Amino acid sequence: MKGRGDRPLANNFPAVEAILESRRPSESLDRGDSVYMREDRDFNSVGVTFDEGYIHQIEPLGKVDKRDLTWIGVLQRRHHKDTWLRKNSYPLLSDVDVADNYWSGKASDNPSWEWITKEARVLEVDSGSSRVRPNPTPFLDSFSDIPPDQ
Repeated sequence: MKGRGDRPLANNFPAVEAILESRRPSESLDRGDSVYMREDRDFNSVGVTFDEGYIHQIEPLGKVDKRDLTWIGVLQRRHHKDTWLRKNSYPLLSDVDVADNYWSGKASDNPSWEWITKEARVLEVDSGSSRVRPNPTPFLDSFSDIPPDQ
């Protein structure tokens, strides 16, 4: 399993991807060429816009970075296309500071961890579709162009 080349937020949050890319250290993997991993099966906090999917158990091949997704959420809320949904939960930090915190692996006040690698081996795939958002939230749906019931 490898990344597909598209950065995860390129369509809905191009400004966020631009900020992150502008601060990406040379030794860090490109977000578009990465495989993202979680330790649990709750994908509510990672931007998954569907409720069910096939979960893969994988083994990372090579270097693995650990990062706090909360920092990306901070940038998404600051740069939301709907001005009514914009929020700044870290007003003392600039966008550059937030991006640097993400790339450095620094924990936020309420971390949501992801592990990133360039390539992974699939060990097992759920035999059926699994709940990946056990607690669907209208908040996450507000970040997507896909209506919540689809």
